Amino acid sequence: MKFLFFFLSSFFFSFFCTYSATTPSPTIVFDTTGEPLKVGEKYYVLRKPTTLNLGAFGGLKLSDYSNQGCADVVTQASPSELGIPVSFHPLQGSDIRLSQSLNIRFETSKPACASSTVWQVGKTDPVSQLPLITIGGALGNPSCANGGNWFKIEEGSIPNTYRFVTHPDEFCNLATVTHGIIIRPGSNGQKVLVRSNRDDKYNVIFAKAPPP
Repeated sequence: MKFLFFFLSSFFFSFFCTYSATTPSPTIVFDTTGEPLKVGEKYYVLRKPTTLNLGAFGGLKLSDYSNQGCADVVTQASPSELGIPVSFHPLQGSDIRLSQSLNIRFETSKPACASSTVWQVGKTDPVSQLPLITIGGALGNPSCANGGNWFKIEEGSIPNTYRFVTHPDEFCNLATVTHGIIIRPGSNGQKVLVRSNRDDKYNVIFAKAPPP
């Protein structure tokens, strides 16, 4: 817990000093040090619940949510865990920008039960009755048929934070509704990522993972 606090405190201090000293383009997505996110780099996705709290909740991880021996559902880690880092792969270009469709991939070993560690909109959660965010998606190949593999980063509801949505309208004219990605209580006390029409203000920040 002390390591996580020191890790996050260092990132926040660096981020706010850098952010106040520069005037970056609002379309670029930044990490907690004020640096632009880079394609393929590893980042922890940490929940930032309030402007009054300089800390952040734990990151994201994979869980065997249905107790069937398959850790394929994206869930919230405990407050003391950084979780599993992700990488971002945009539809086009070499920058990670707001409102741009991209794939998200967990940078970890693929479980035998999944075809990949790429995020996708998956099966319906029996508790919340909302689609779960799972792994098993494909990188690239944009089409309406695999629109559930694509996400966007938007500005969060509090300063210097972001949120995830799904709306692959760049390549699918059937994508007329923007769905937010939020955290909901699930079974066995777990908190799961789901797709929803509601805006529960799931604000996140991106902390670059240190080299192994």
